[in-house]
Amino acid sequence: MRTSNIYTSPYCVGDTPATLPTTSTNGVSGTWDAAISTASAGTTTYTFTPTGGCATTATMDVVVNSPLHQYLQLGPLLY
Repeated sequence: MRTSNIYTSPYCVGDTPATLPTTSTNGVSGTWDAAISTASAGTTTYTFTPTGGCATTATMDVVVNSPLHQYLQLGPLLY
């Protein structure tokens, strides 16, 4: 069962994630076990559970990357 085509991964820590839909692209209603969290880096599996009917559960992995750090050197290093 295809639950969504709105998924845009990977995210970075602190990004505002997409809201997971409560209806799949083929019209099946259901719920997700949790909202997408970008609080920490890693891969989390989210599960869509259909409400009624003959549909089965579906899972989706969401990747959250650590933020990239950029450094600016303003002059020569003094020792």
